[in-house]
Amino acid sequence: MKDYTKNVISRRKMLKSTAAMGAAAGASIMLGCPAVHANEAPTIRYLGTAVNMGSEPEKRLFEDTGIKVKYISKTTDEVVKTILTQPNSFDIVDSEYFSMPKLVPSGSLLGMDTKRIKEWDNVVTAFTEGKVGGKTIGDQGTAPKKVLYLKGANSKEFSSEPSRYIHQLEKEIINENSIQFKKKFFRSETNEKTKSIISNNQNTLLKINDFFLNGVSPSSINCFLKCPKDFYYKYILKVSEEVIVEDTIENNTWGTIVHNTLQELFKDLGLITVQKIQSFKKDYFHILDSEFKKTFPDNRYKEGKNALLFHQASKCINAYLNNEINNIKKNGEFEVLGVEKRLEHHLNYAFENENFQIKIKGSIDRIDRTKKGIRIVDYKSGYIQDKDLKISSYKAMKNNSYALQLMLYAYLYHFNYENNQKIYSSIISLKNPRSNYIYLNNKSNKTIEKNMFLDFETFLKTEFLEKVLDRKLQFTHN
Repeated sequence: MKDYTKNVISRRKMLKSTAAMGAAAGASIMLGCPAVHANEAPTIRYLGTAVNMGSEPEKRLFEDTGIKVKYISKTTDEVVKTILTQPNSFDIVDSEYFSMPKLVPSGSLLGMDTKRIKEWDNVVTAFTEGKVGGKTIGDQGTAPKKVLYLKGANSKEFSSEPSRYIHQLEKEIINENSIQFKKKFFRSETNEKTKSIISNNQNTLLKINDFFLNGVSPSSINCFLKCPKDFYYKYILKVSEEVIVEDTIENNTWGTIVHNTLQELFKDLGLITVQKIQSFKKDYFHILDSEFKKTFPDNRYKEGKNALLFHQASKCINAYLNNEINNIKKNGEFEVLGVEKRLEHHLNYAFENENFQIKIKGSIDRIDRTKKGIRIVDYKSGYIQDKDLKISSYKAMKNNSYALQLMLYAYLYHFNYENNQKIYSSIISLKNPRSNYIYLNNKSNKTIEKNMFLDFETFLKTEFLEKVLDRKLQFTHN
């Protein structure tokens, strides 16, 4: 069998991207014990988290070298375990810098010869030298330069100075009179005259009209009020956020899982009694575990910090259900009319001799009928208190995303189900279970009266629609 391992290291232009990507992502890319997997097209096994894996590097590598890539995607902890216990199961590894002190002494990794990495000199010096613009920067924690270099290709020790095994080149030939090294440093400064300016031109207005037809949500309104430029990128250009593989469960993921668990508990709608809530208390743990399993099939939620977050979710749901039992005993039973209820209202809006058809939309977590009236419920994963939902005027909603969202939900319910029942809009703060229901409070009034919807519609027109359509508008960061 032909030995392709030399070809793998020296020819592959993929290192142009992976070396730079590894540095930029705070990762260290090293080789395991190389292996050959085919008589015709060789394949390298790339072990790491999914962050630096993609079809483009894979495609370019094959086009340039005829070498294929097999991605082995694992969590950070699993990458470490694989290197230590299965060093022959991969050819190249992308691991975190903070893992290197555990991995290098094991002898499971080989150093990369930087002479054979074409783009090595283009890797930022913050990683290779611990300098920016020629000036030394702090190296607290596991600074890249501390764990980037080995004393030799097969060394199990880090080098305290740059070496060719991951730029000893300069030091090796410093006494060669025929060779001179020149270092250049460049400073980038913001030029106010050349900053990108996004104006409301005809093309932008056409996109805004499409946005109106697709639907204006509470999130989009709050985004515009907070930062017009972010609104432009996210809702007009529809630039999606980068999907990041989570090693530790993020707060929004935690909230979504708890939200889905509660949705599953109340999905059958109908009358909610003490007995019903008690049955929820028996069922919720299994449902919660299932929801975590859907998101993290590798069971990472059962270990370390993630296990604590799972335990926290369980405690929060249990505390909320206990609150509901006390509420029912005090205020009586209630009926669930809907969960994840998607509502729309179409608004005709005339602006500067043009008519716009605007769809206002929202998805309400839960709608209840209580003895006092209709209760709109929104689950929040953050810590929210009564004071967070107190407003003195509609203009106060410009800086209160929770209040705006709850008011818009009540607005949608009113225009979809016109009746004489009073409407209350509330939040259940999952991380503040003692708070119980937190109601939107306008000048000490928790009831949302009919006349308030016309005032709210005026607020939407003046603070959102008019400003979005203003031809003089420039989408800037607040």
